[in-house]
Amino acid sequence: MNDWPNNADFTDSDQTTFASTKRRFNEDSAHALAAVKKAILEKRDDAYTTQNVGHKLINEMAESVASNIADAFLYGRKVLVVGRSNSDHVLAIVTFIRSMKLLSQAMQRTRDVIETNRGSLGDWCGNFETDYSLMYSNPSQSGDPFTAVEEALGTKSPDIILVLDPVKGLLDYLEALNLKDDIRIVSVLSDSPRHEIRPSDAVLYPDCSSFEEDVNKKALTLTSVVYELCTQCREQAIEKVVKHPRSQALMAQLQSACLESSEGLVALSLLLDDMPMTRLVRHFVKRGVEQINRGAILQPRTAHSKGVLSYGMRSLLAECELPLPVTSQSLQFGLSPLFSALCYAGTAEILIDCLLSNERKTASDKAAKASLIKAKTYFPSLKHLAGLMKGDSEKLDPSLAGDVHRFRYVVHDLDAANEKYIPVFAEQKHAEHGVTQLVVSESAPGYARCFVRSDVINVNDVLRECSFRLAVKGANFCFWADAFSGDILMPTSCFSDFEKIIARCLSESSAVEQSSENVIHDGPLGVNQRTSALALWVEKQPWGRQYPEPLFRQSFVVQKSSTLMESHQEVKVRDVTPEGKVSHGEAFNLLWRNSVDKDQGRLRPDSIIDVEYRLKVRRSKSTSEVYGEIVNLSLVTEDIAQSLPG
Repeated sequence: MNDWPNNADFTDSDQTTFASTKRRFNEDSAHALAAVKKAILEKRDDAYTTQNVGHKLINEMAESVASNIADAFLYGRKVLVVGRSNSDHVLAIVTFIRSMKLLSQAMQRTRDVIETNRGSLGDWCGNFETDYSLMYSNPSQSGDPFTAVEEALGTKSPDIILVLDPVKGLLDYLEALNLKDDIRIVSVLSDSPRHEIRPSDAVLYPDCSSFEEDVNKKALTLTSVVYELCTQCREQAIEKVVKHPRSQALMAQLQSACLESSEGLVALSLLLDDMPMTRLVRHFVKRGVEQINRGAILQPRTAHSKGVLSYGMRSLLAECELPLPVTSQSLQFGLSPLFSALCYAGTAEILIDCLLSNERKTASDKAAKASLIKAKTYFPSLKHLAGLMKGDSEKLDPSLAGDVHRFRYVVHDLDAANEKYIPVFAEQKHAEHGVTQLVVSESAPGYARCFVRSDVINVNDVLRECSFRLAVKGANFCFWADAFSGDILMPTSCFSDFEKIIARCLSESSAVEQSSENVIHDGPLGVNQRTSALALWVEKQPWGRQYPEPLFRQSFVVQKSSTLMESHQEVKVRDVTPEGKVSHGEAFNLLWRNSVDKDQGRLRPDSIIDVEYRLKVRRSKSTSEVYGEIVNLSLVTEDIAQSLPG
């Protein structure tokens, strides 16, 4: 269709007419694509109202906390970040340390390069330190998780402690350590405080009053809140240097600190935490993914120095073999198992060191080590696993196995030698049945070891809530969790209450999921709409939970079918109207994966098929080919009255 004749074959009048026709065609195509894009977005935005993503995203306490951190930054004090071992906490720690280092480097550039008789910076930034402490509360590992925090406080002697999403008992533990009177404790939360956070000096959380979501639902991740805190720290630091004799140079340098380079980390945290794709979340994810892709086309050293893609992030992408350009879905599915495995194994420091590394070789080595640990964590002995799955000790609770709650309660009695395979068993059952799995074992007399695997609820948020609710009974609730899975150790007496909390959360989440489960069809697409421009636009958008990727539906007539790689079918089709007439436009290629062994076998020429497909683009060095990836296909009829043109 785009192979236009050579203008040299026409007269001047013909060329003018031809150019006008071509221009009108391009304008019509542009309008058609704009209409498709608008319709796609409107169908998914019905559940959300318009909101401004440029306002401050955290509560009124932010200005005071940012001012204290800015003072610590300017006058060489120490800040310690305390978090748990999961992906959101890891990325929040990296975001804070990286942002404060960028501010420090900006101040040091001013001190080292610009020397005048109007004054000096004195001790500003000279001794400023940031550090972190991770609590490993994995039931598979022994020891008190709070001990690491006490050791870090003893060696670092911080002036400010940032506690990320504290679980029940942590703040009381810090208070009992008899810290210095001038130490300030700040709790940073990923949602509004529904539980008592005493004795923190300040509590930071998202300002849910300005969001379109329900105030009881989490609106942002910890990393997003920490990122907003860092940007406000920069603003506070700028205000504090206004009266300095060299304020102009200082303000210019602080403003030049590229804190926006952490947008990729914010986007990754939202994806790994499986956040619903509201307008605000999509805003952050789209900017972060675009930043990663901009850095991917640059040389590693250039991208790192410009702050668009660090050595660490590039190394993790390469180790996970993610194709470029990355998409929101490829980032989520590619990096989520890596982060989950290392956090569960108690080696999350490798990820932090990798993402903070300023040397390419160090980042590459850390990423390779992370990949090796992931392989060991997720792939135990297959022989041992096969024997584990043959037992008859699995039991299903019929009261909790219905589709209403999308919840299956699985009991598997494991002896002490096999208890470590509980996570593998839960993952296996989830892969088989696709519903939430709860595997339980008696860890010790009076204690139950549980593992939750779910795609319906945010397991980390639910278990953190459980830590507060079950604490009223004096339960020692020890757990590790990320968005999709959690490992818990609790007294057997608390198990029934724990079960009720899980069931309630599943019921609430299932209601939301079921309300958004209706498949949205965005087709059919005309011949002039199935273009690389639309396919690339679709590829760049942040699709995710409650915001599904476009699914087009229409009827085609099969022109030709061939087998690819012995398992897939490539189908060349032409459009067919609702009246059964075959379009005379150019043919369109469809890819039907793993379809060779399906019941209907190979598709015959002249068959009419009803297809649900996603628009994809296949790149080569010189061209981009648009095709449809079949999701569902049904055979309408194998005989049509019209013959294919040509």
